[in-house]
Amino acid sequence: MFLKGKKGFTLIASLMSIFLFSSLSYAEESPINSNVEEVIYQEKEITDLDTLATRAENGVTDSEAPTTETILAVDSDTGESTELKQLNTTQKLEVVKLEDDSQVETYKTTSLVSADATASGDRSVYNTQWDQSDGVKAYATFYYDLVKKDGHTYLYHKGGKGGWTIYDSTLSLSGKNVRFGSFGQGSDGKKTSLYTDYSPGLTFNYGSPGFRGVREEIYNKVGVSTSATVKRNSSSWKINVSANYK
Repeated sequence: MFLKGKKGFTLIASLMSIFLFSSLSYAEESPINSNVEEVIYQEKEITDLDTLATRAENGVTDSEAPTTETILAVDSDTGESTELKQLNTTQKLEVVKLEDDSQVETYKTTSLVSADATASGDRSVYNTQWDQSDGVKAYATFYYDLVKKDGHTYLYHKGGKGGWTIYDSTLSLSGKNVRFGSFGQGSDGKKTSLYTDYSPGLTFNYGSPGFRGVREEIYNKVGVSTSATVKRNSSSWKINVSANYK
């Protein structure tokens, strides 16, 4: 059941993108100071978005996070919300052992959403299928490393890539923004809260922001958010896509 609104929608999502990187490129405060001794696991990265969407729809993932979740489209004028479905899938890319006996696991999480709004006066918003060429589609992939050393696991932000695609000529996109963020407890026990903002085009592709690692076993929020305003005629809604480590 869709909730009616007057002007547009704020689409709140949890998504993320695709970026190739060196898994041992860390900030200075990284606990890593050793060369690779052994490659334990290595998998070819899946980059095709249709394949990733199908993987999520079939419940295939290399993490404990759900492959589907409910997000909200919130009308920017009335505040009324509509539930939408988001697809998520995580792929383990590499596991290496270092000479100091620490271990580095490299992952990427891709999230995808596909939506449209009716052209009639009620301005309902609804899901569309990822493989359909209509409405607007957004995706993001968040790359991260889990570093296991001295009885602790550290989480490192390794960058991201994503973007928006508009399939309807009556839709337009503006106000695009990307933020990389990292909040948690560092190896020295002190809290860390860091972020970097970018102003992208229709797509973005940024490497590691150089954030210090945070303890994985203690509450943290590390990931990427990307937003844009989608407009049709006099109606508009904001897509705010955020993908965090889960």
